[in-house]
Amino acid sequence: MLLVTQIVLNMTEKNILTVDEVINYTGFSQKQIYKLTSTRAIPHYKPSGRKLFFKKDEIDEWITQGRVKTIDELGDESLGLAV
Repeated sequence: MLLVTQIVLNMTEKNILTVDEVINYTGFSQKQIYKLTSTRAIPHYKPSGRKLFFKKDEIDEWITQGRVKTIDELGDESLGLAV
C-alpha cells in the first residue's frame, strides 16, 4: 500500500510522465497508449525520436475534453430551446 501511495504522490508532483506512468495514471493499457500516440489522438513528445513522454496537464485536459452532459444539463438545454 505504501508503494502505491508513493507512486500516486510522485505522479501528482511530476509534470512530465513516461508511458508506464501514463498507463498507471489513466488506466489505459500499453497497447491503447501506443495506438493513441500512433494515431496522434493523444498529446505526446518524442525528443529523441524513440522514447515517449507526456505532459501531465495535457493528459488531464485530453481526458476531460470528452465530457458527457448530465440528464439535468440536457433538460435545461431543452427547456431553453422550448421557450
